Amino acid sequence: MVAQRSQSTLPYCAPKPVSAKLNLRQCVHCRCQAPRAGMIRLLRPTLPLPVMRTPETPPEIIIIWPGQPNTSKQQGRSAYVCLNATCILAAIKRKSFARALKCALPPEALAQLLATAEQTPEPKDEGTQPQHLGSYSGTRA
Repeated sequence: MVAQRSQSTLPYCAPKPVSAKLNLRQCVHCRCQAPRAGMIRLLRPTLPLPVMRTPETPPEIIIIWPGQPNTSKQQGRSAYVCLNATCILAAIKRKSFARALKCALPPEALAQLLATAEQTPEPKDEGTQPQHLGSYSGTRA
């Protein structure tokens, strides 16, 4: 005979606690994770199926600045960068945006990012930078 258990003893009956979900994104340059609301997003929107992109036509890149409303619903391939001049300039120099978006940046988007990097002040202390999650020490335990 099989003994029957009461439903109160089943482990899967307990409700899961509700927690606030943080939307963390990773910077293409420094690889630190920060909330999505505080980063610049570069978006290459997806094209409808009948539309084919040729190598002659440059891709459309949309730059979404922090604080713009109703921008999380736009679909496509995205790259995020911290809102400081060091990360923006280094990502442009290393071509991190082109690698992440899988297309070259058009000159208009590049000019907007360079203008932003010139206007953005450098952080004075490390407390304003997003916290890095850790580094690889090169040794195994």
